Amino acid sequence: MPEKINTPTGSGNYSRSSGMANVLRMAQFLITTKKEIDMTTPIELVSEFCNVFTTDHGRTAIKRWFTPNTVWNNVGIASTTGMDDAIAFIEELETSMGIATVHIEMLAIAADGDRVLTERLDIFERADGSEIGRVTLMGIFEIEGDRIAAWRDYAHPNSMTMTAAS
Repeated sequence: MPEKINTPTGSGNYSRSSGMANVLRMAQFLITTKKEIDMTTPIELVSEFCNVFTTDHGRTAIKRWFTPNTVWNNVGIASTTGMDDAIAFIEELETSMGIATVHIEMLAIAADGDRVLTERLDIFERADGSEIGRVTLMGIFEIEGDRIAAWRDYAHPNSMTMTAAS
């Protein structure tokens, strides 16, 4: 008895043993599987990036989600292009300020297509876990596929609350 198989372009009746029925079943499987794989939203991607950023002072997150052309702009402070430049910036902060890690507390997050807006509290810590300071800021991430194409953070230069060294 012919089997009715739905496809993205319509449906048809095919014999269960026909090659066409097997091809269409495989196509259905692949389309369904691809949709499940591609379901990461821009908000989910940025949330995961920010969660992983605390690992290895951002190096792991940068290597996973940046491209060789990603522009990371800390407006009024510094701008980097690509993974190597971003990691060099992090290393400069480690040396100049003693920052070992940044904990990102997401206060609000919203998306407009492939642009994700964040309001965050970034908490900077030394290697011993003591706090250096914290800053509330707004950021925007531009997503292309499963990568961050651009990341801009906006904070008032005097808004960082410094904590005395312990």
